[in-house]
Amino acid sequence: MARLRRRLSLIGIISGFFIAAYTGVLLSATAMPFWREARLMGALFLASGASTGMAAISLFLYLFGESAGEGYKKVKRADRYAIMFELVVLAVFLALLGGAAGPIVSGHLAPLFWGGLVVAGLVIPLLLDVSGLRLPGAVPAALVLVGGFILRYVIVMANA
Repeated sequence: MARLRRRLSLIGIISGFFIAAYTGVLLSATAMPFWREARLMGALFLASGASTGMAAISLFLYLFGESAGEGYKKVKRADRYAIMFELVVLAVFLALLGGAAGPIVSGHLAPLFWGGLVVAGLVIPLLLDVSGLRLPGAVPAALVLVGGFILRYVIVMANA
């Protein structure tokens, strides 16, 4: 049974890798001004998919009483690195966009971008994890999941 689970997990990981990046790549291949300039959108969606995926797994482990095990600790550690990677990719994404990033960094979507995605969805969960502050495991995971949704929302609405 364990062998079958590993094989199915490997198939899921490989297909999930491509599916996570696909939306970003597809949007960046359009003629819409903001999306056209966003060359790293696929990488950003992939990084966000990794962090939200790890957050979802840790949330389920926590809710089903598996938060004391070694697997939970490994998922939380992987989520920490995924969040750090997402922050780096997001910074490079914004730097490459330059002035074209205006709709999300200084326009009407800016409060949602900075407050919802960057602060609540990435920085706070990372600080909670690094500081060792003992909050219920559902709180940081839920913040990361909400941040992932906000990222996709502001990217899609940037051309609206």
